[in-house]
Amino acid sequence: MEYGRKESSSPAIPQVKSVLLVNNFIANTTAFLNVFAATCEEKLSGVSDRLSDVELTLSLLEAKLNSVPGVVAEQKAEVEPFPQAEEEEEEEEEAPQDEGLIPIRSHPDYEPYFRLQKLGVPEPQIRLKMEAEGVDPAALADPDKMVQRDSS
Repeated sequence: MEYGRKESSSPAIPQVKSVLLVNNFIANTTAFLNVFAATCEEKLSGVSDRLSDVELTLSLLEAKLNSVPGVVAEQKAEVEPFPQAEEEEEEEEEAPQDEGLIPIRSHPDYEPYFRLQKLGVPEPQIRLKMEAEGVDPAALADPDKMVQRDSS
C-alpha cells in the first residue's frame, strides 16, 4: 500500500493554466498594494497637515512669549554658562588656609550642586534635588563657608 502518488500517475498542469494562475496572483497582489499605498499616503498626508498645524501654533506661542518683556531677559540669564577658564582660576585661588578646612563649594558632598549652579540651573531646582538626596540646601547661601574636608 502506497500513501503518496507516483509522479507518473498525476497529469501535468497545462502551461496556459499555470500562466493564468500566476497572472491572477500578480494582478490581485498589485491591486492590494495599490490600495495599501493609497491608504498610507492619505494617512501620512493627514499627519503632515496636523504637524504643520502644530508648528504654526508653536510659532504663534513663541511670538506671544517673546512679546512679554521680562520673560526673554530671564531666559537668557538662566542659559548663559560660566566660562571654563574663570572657573579654573577661581579654584586655584581657593587654597585651604587652615589644614583640613575647605570651602563648602569644594567639598565632595556639595561640589555637584555648586557645579549645577554655575551651569545656570535655577536655585529652587537645585534645592529640591539637595533635599531629595538628603543634603542641606542652606549650603547654597554661603559657598565660602569653611568646613572639614572629611565631613559636611
